Amino acid sequence: MWTLLAQVLSLAFVGTVKNGKVIPSDVESKENTKKKQRRIRCPLCGWQPDGKPYWGCEKCFAAFDTFKTHAHCPNQKCGNSWSYTQCIACHRQSPHEEWYENEE
Repeated sequence: MWTLLAQVLSLAFVGTVKNGKVIPSDVESKENTKKKQRRIRCPLCGWQPDGKPYWGCEKCFAAFDTFKTHAHCPNQKCGNSWSYTQCIACHRQSPHEEWYENEE
């Protein structure tokens, strides 16, 4: 029993388990850094959002940053989501996924 507990606790210091394999902490942090390096910009005009809650849900009227919620209403009771996002600068709509660009 204690051996199993020691093994589980040691994972916290070594890394995490994904698909049955231990992933070292340094590899995990590199993956997280890659995710953080995704640039968000309007694919039509290049405007970049600043994290403010410019978008709103037409069902429950919640205001939110659509990129923090990945185009889902933050009100869990509402459950609304969008596949297109309207730009605050040019007022045109484009597919939400096209706003994400990996920086290299």
